Amino acid sequence: GGREAAGTGVWRQGGAMPSWEPVPGYDELCTQFRAGNNSRDCMWNVITTVWETRGIKVFGGNGSNNMVIRVDHIGIREDSATYEKAVSTVSNRVFKREFVGQAYDFFASSLVVNILHKKMMGEAFIGQVQLGIMDVFLSAEHMLPMQWFPIVDPNSDLPAEPMGYIKMNCIINNLQEPGAVQQRAPDDVADWELNRQEILQIPRLNLRKVACHQYNLKFNTYQGFDLGTGEEFTADPVFKVYTPCGVIASDPFPNSLKPQWNVMLQIPFYEPTFCDLIVVEVWDGNTKAMSRMMFSWKDLVIRQDYYATPRWLDMYERKYDFFKNFKLPIADVTVDNLVEQAGIPKPGGGMFEERSIYCGRVLLSMEIEERSEKKEPSPAAIQLKPKDCIDMWSDAKQKMFFRFHCFFGQDFAVDG
Repeated sequence: GGREAAGTGVWRQGGAMPSWEPVPGYDELCTQFRAGNNSRDCMWNVITTVWETRGIKVFGGNGSNNMVIRVDHIGIREDSATYEKAVSTVSNRVFKREFVGQAYDFFASSLVVNILHKKMMGEAFIGQVQLGIMDVFLSAEHMLPMQWFPIVDPNSDLPAEPMGYIKMNCIINNLQEPGAVQQRAPDDVADWELNRQEILQIPRLNLRKVACHQYNLKFNTYQGFDLGTGEEFTADPVFKVYTPCGVIASDPFPNSLKPQWNVMLQIPFYEPTFCDLIVVEVWDGNTKAMSRMMFSWKDLVIRQDYYATPRWLDMYERKYDFFKNFKLPIADVTVDNLVEQAGIPKPGGGMFEERSIYCGRVLLSMEIEERSEKKEPSPAAIQLKPKDCIDMWSDAKQKMFFRFHCFFGQDFAVDG
């Protein structure tokens, strides 16, 4: 009694409850690849073809740029040749990235196409296009057809203002599917580009709908329960919220794995896009991250009533990898990126990895408040009133008995 989710290739059980994963489709994809590969590392090819650029904003002194196109995926970068004295080019360059790793890392990542101006000393950033890997994979035939994208500078005062335009496509293939799944030619134009004689059509901004307003994002953070991996006897838990516009955190709750924060964390959100992610983390003081969870802005907007109700949410920790997380200060890349970029084989390939380590639960609710130009968004950490934090959501303690029958094992991995 199952059915295939439209356009995803993922088989769903009929009548199944909706996933608790905050990013729709993410959990299904990760579960599918984890089950298909017995938790081993998977492999994908990400193929990006940059066909043409037009009207790139000028950074050079001679009314043009010494332009470089850089494609970046999880720290692995590939540069084009330098196009001297150019604002428009027909580069027709193919960038290929082979990713080997866990589905949880792959589908949460983005492909970033940067346009740079090369100077005598260093380089100047002009703008970028950012594509979510999951958005590409869930598109028909795992392909975004050839189309125009505006190049934007997300760190500028006007993050939606085009700095030029780039014509490109993106394809993802994986070893789980026999051969390429694309039925259309890679250079075939998108369906919405009806008139091929048009010089330029920009159907949408970076595949993202923009909510062109300013908001306060409010997290009513009440309490935590059984935080940590089970190894900690105590901690000073801090609850942190990360958005593209900044970070805000509660005060440390001293010496407890069952903190009673009872605080409202408010953080501004300017011109969010429906592909933006909000990350919440629990830290031990400000020294060690204990657990993490992601929400999508789109999901919060669509289900505001659902998230406005306080509820317990499970927190999980992914195994911390120093080589994947520590960035070298000069090169601005991780040790893992540096080894992969140099083509050095990594020891321990095809590793197993469990999905996550359970790290307790957090009781919270989330609200979105739209602001006007007269009332600017503002960061805040406000203590909630005791009457608003009555302990009515605590779970009743229950006794449970588990019985496990272990019959035999086979082919265990042995070190050495």
